[in-house]
Amino acid sequence: MNKLVVDGVALAYRIDGTQGGPPVVLLHGVTGSHRTYDEVVHDLDPAFEIHRLDFRGHGESSRASGTYDIDHLVADVVTYLRTVVGRPVFLAGHSLGGVVTHCVAQRHPELVIGAFEEDPPLFFCDHSLYEQSPFAFVFPMLAAAARDMQSARLSTEAACDAVATTPTARGGIAREVMTDIAIAARADEMLRVDVTVFDSVIDGTMLQGYNPLDPVSVPLTILAADPALGAALAPEHVTALSAAHPSASLIEIDSATHLIHTETPTYNTYLEHLRTAIATAFAERHASIPRAER
Repeated sequence: MNKLVVDGVALAYRIDGTQGGPPVVLLHGVTGSHRTYDEVVHDLDPAFEIHRLDFRGHGESSRASGTYDIDHLVADVVTYLRTVVGRPVFLAGHSLGGVVTHCVAQRHPELVIGAFEEDPPLFFCDHSLYEQSPFAFVFPMLAAAARDMQSARLSTEAACDAVATTPTARGGIAREVMTDIAIAARADEMLRVDVTVFDSVIDGTMLQGYNPLDPVSVPLTILAADPALGAALAPEHVTALSAAHPSASLIEIDSATHLIHTETPTYNTYLEHLRTAIATAFAERHASIPRAER
């Protein structure tokens, strides 16, 4: 893993694909890491230059308790785009990564060719909505699980077993709907995450200081999970986003949990929409450049 130091915080990142190819940047969700996209990277066109960044306090990045909020995360990504990528990118994110994607596209559209957001909890900037959601029940349990796994110094194998037997929102356990690769990635993430990340989620300080309805001027695709399976983006918020961003593509995925790209029943649907959004954004970008400058 490479490292970029931003304000004393070492951010880990990985680059796959073809150097100099069309740049695609993938951002993980809260408590996750770049490894959540191991299978996605394998299935994307190798002609892309694919970047994966671990947020501060996650994965192989250093810890920075007290700075796990949207402004720091957005600033980290903006610095990465300017200093490591060096040209406009297609930006995609899951959950928290989707919120960061949204905010980067709002605040710095010159850095973004297209934005793709996977069930982003955009309206949890109103903490009362988080407190009314299933996530208010889930995150304290996840926090306890991560603390227990880390304090017990579980082996990778034991952590994988713990993840594999975790109940899922669709019923059953994780090993029934996740590949071994996805389970190994999730186990590694739980062993590495700074457990104080959970505090900023639970107390509402992580998602403050932005308006999801402010304009996004770049091509925008948002995937929403099934409300019956614990979606982070409620149907009324899909409607509000559609009204505020009339040119955006808002897609509700039936039978999808919040983990659209992680679970096998919805992985191929996710990948199809991601490929389409990438192709559309780069085609529009190419068409907008004067022929003499291509």
